[in-house]
Amino acid sequence: MEKVYRLNDKHEVVEEPDFAAWAEWMVSSDGRRVGYDSTTHAIVSTVFLGIKHVGGFFETIVFYDSGEERTYRYQTYEEALAGHLSRVKAFDSVYRPPPDARND
Repeated sequence: MEKVYRLNDKHEVVEEPDFAAWAEWMVSSDGRRVGYDSTTHAIVSTVFLGIKHVGGFFETIVFYDSGEERTYRYQTYEEALAGHLSRVKAFDSVYRPPPDARND
């Protein structure tokens, strides 16, 4: 059987030997979500996967309004959080309305 993982209180990836405990943690834990942001033209979602995929334990998907999706993977929580924030910031900077259209 494939190894399964969860996050400890420090957001470190740890192997979970009990599959039933892992399944319960995966459906009930708020700790799986690293970030979720809705920008003008996309949603950026980053989560802990619970298994090791090619590229890492964490995944960011950018869901564009056009239907296009882009996926990014990370090994650690810190990398995933930085990647998530970077995607949101980059996207926001591309689609930010001109100053006269904003309320700032």
